[in-house]
Amino acid sequence: PAGDDLVRRWAIGDGTVASESGELELFGAAGAGVPDDVDTVAQQCTDLATLVLEHDRSAALLEYQANHDALTGLPNRALLLDRIGEAMRRRERSGEVVAVLFCDLDRFKEVNDTFGHEAGDDVLIEVAGRFRQAVRLHDTVARLGGDEFVVLATWMNDEGEVDALAERVRDSIVPPFRVRGRDVEIGVSIGVAIVDDFMTDPRSVLHAADVAMYRGKP
Repeated sequence: PAGDDLVRRWAIGDGTVASESGELELFGAAGAGVPDDVDTVAQQCTDLATLVLEHDRSAALLEYQANHDALTGLPNRALLLDRIGEAMRRRERSGEVVAVLFCDLDRFKEVNDTFGHEAGDDVLIEVAGRFRQAVRLHDTVARLGGDEFVVLATWMNDEGEVDALAERVRDSIVPPFRVRGRDVEIGVSIGVAIVDDFMTDPRSVLHAADVAMYRGKP
């Protein structure tokens, strides 16, 4: 309809997210008034739509919080296990190499003991960022808690690629971390488990990587 036919417009949502806001427009003859009952119904519709959008946002936030680490924003154990299971099922069809890298930080306790837990949290956040830069876009970096991280590597061609990825992850935290004006060096012990036909579920894969990590930990 022509612009001069617009009688009334109601905003829906708060406009903070484009896909979750909009407008309800009522058109009619130019100069015509809007009956009170129509105005009331239209306002009720906008109020209901706003409530639905707020509910959807709340549900999405709760789902995100249930599946991600509060400190780093990385996937948590629940989401990691789900993705490992998905990769295991896909491997049966594609034959791809799927690997799990269990990463435990070395000398991190010294950071907490020397500089405090707030400084330790800052280091964990930076570690998370460095790990994400070291892996490929379709790999998953997760935090299990404390100083334990896991990388799920999918669509690998062979074990050589897995070894190269583990080296990149290890090398990513070689540069010192700046903590309270001082350079602090930490390391990482990595255990690798490559999914095979004998691993029956995601937890068995994660456990195998965990065992491999402790065997190699200094």
